Amino acid sequence: MHIDNIQSAENGNLKCNNYTVEEQAIINILKTNSATTQEEIAKQINKSLRTVKTYMAEMKKKGLIKRKNGKKNGEWQVNE
Repeated sequence: MHIDNIQSAENGNLKCNNYTVEEQAIINILKTNSATTQEEIAKQINKSLRTVKTYMAEMKKKGLIKRKNGKKNGEWQVNE
């Protein structure tokens, strides 16, 4: 990633290509394995489960991701 592609967001998170760094990390994980749980994502990006749930709820509102086939046996779909 080039430094000129990074901008400071209003809330203090870094943004890259219209995504925060955390959102991009979650998207990369989901592209690798769409069945990854939020607990696994939290461990991989070194954030709390509550934080990951908050990020992913915001990502769903923005239309970046959505859940297919329910909570228990479903998968995440990345909408880019």
